[in-house]
This record gives sequence, C-alpha cells and structure tokens, in this order.
Amino acid sequence: MTLLITSSKVYGILNTLIASYIAFIATYIILRISMKIVRMLGLTFIHGLGRFMSIIIAAFAVDMFIAGIREVIQLL
Repeated sequence: MTLLITSSKVYGILNTLIASYIAFIATYIILRISMKIVRMLGLTFIHGLGRFMSIIIAAFAVDMFIAGIREVIQLL
C-alpha cells in the first residue's frame, strides 16, 4: 500500500493503477498455471530456483545491513 501511495505521487495515479492491474493480472495468471509450470520444469528445478532466490535475498539483506552499519559509524 505504501508503494502505491509513493508511486502515485511520483508517476501519477493513472500510471500507478495501470501498473498495479498489470501486476495483479500477471500474478493471477501465474498462480493459475503454477501446477503446469511445476510439471513442465520439474520439482528439482523449482527447488534449485528457490535456493537461488534465497541467496539473492540474503545478498540484499547483507548489503542493507552493511549500509546501515556504515551510516551509524559515520554518525559517530
């Protein structure tokens, strides 16, 4: 919700609504065909993709943590 409010101020209400509807439709379609995607790609690939995404999220977390520590050190 916060992202929608911020985006509407930056990009305008119409652009934000169009983008959120596109995201909603894409998410709905992907969730509806998710079992077909799993059967097509295979369960092993899905688990590997999940692990890969976990590494990416952990990298972002470490980067944000280090940036926070640097900011605290600069304030001292």
